[in-house]
Amino acid sequence: MKPQKTDDVLKEIRRIRKKHYEETKNMTMAEKMEYYHKKSESLKEEISKMNFKDGKYQFPFIKYPKTETNEQ
Repeated sequence: MKPQKTDDVLKEIRRIRKKHYEETKNMTMAEKMEYYHKKSESLKEEISKMNFKDGKYQFPFIKYPKTETNEQ
C-alpha cells in the first residue's frame, strides 16, 4: 500500500487502521502479539533516531506550509 499525502488526519488514521487490520486479520492471537511486539521495537528504534533537541520534528504524512525554518 503506497503512502498517501493528505491533510485529513481522520482519513490518515482510518487508512492506517485498515492497513493494520488487513495485515493481522488472519493471524492467531500469538502471531498478533509477535507482530505488535516487532512493530513496537521498530517504533522505539525510529524514535531513538529522532532529533528533538530544537523542539521541532516534522512528520512525513503532514503537509507543512513553506517557511524559512522548514525549507530544505
